Amino acid sequence: MMGTGTFTFAPMSRAPIDRPWLLASIGAAAIIFGAWGWTILAGMLDKKPGPTPEQIRERQARDRELNLAEQERQKLNAEGWFPVQDGILARWCTKTCRGSETYMDYAWRLEVWCKERACGDIYARVNIQDGNKGPVVDWTNKTGYGDIGQRVVLTFQSATSGDAYLTEFRAE
Repeated sequence: MMGTGTFTFAPMSRAPIDRPWLLASIGAAAIIFGAWGWTILAGMLDKKPGPTPEQIRERQARDRELNLAEQERQKLNAEGWFPVQDGILARWCTKTCRGSETYMDYAWRLEVWCKERACGDIYARVNIQDGNKGPVVDWTNKTGYGDIGQRVVLTFQSATSGDAYLTEFRAE
């Protein structure tokens, strides 16, 4: 009847799904694949462009320079050089330095290389220890002058035997 305010539904032509696990599976698949799809889409949107060929060449050149610098540092370390100030290296002479005349019983020679800058006035001081870990039994100092690229040999002399350790170095 019309106008009474009640509705009746026609019977369904199919029976309702009596397999709830099927609905749950479809829902779960929609959630998983939906989240997976959004993740892929978000990953594509957030992706930054890769380096340009010029950036790649610059990075390779920088890596080559660092590699060469590291190789030079290792070579200098193998030869006994150690840094004493920026641009200035030193090493204890064994058979690497030309000897100078000594008037005392014991002498230690330090070769200073003004490799990357002028050393200017050089002042160096050594402590002389009795043995490797013994007490300090004497000290001595030496001065010199070096320009850029020059090597200066400082000869420390003492009447006391022992091992010399560089305790102070200034190049101004």
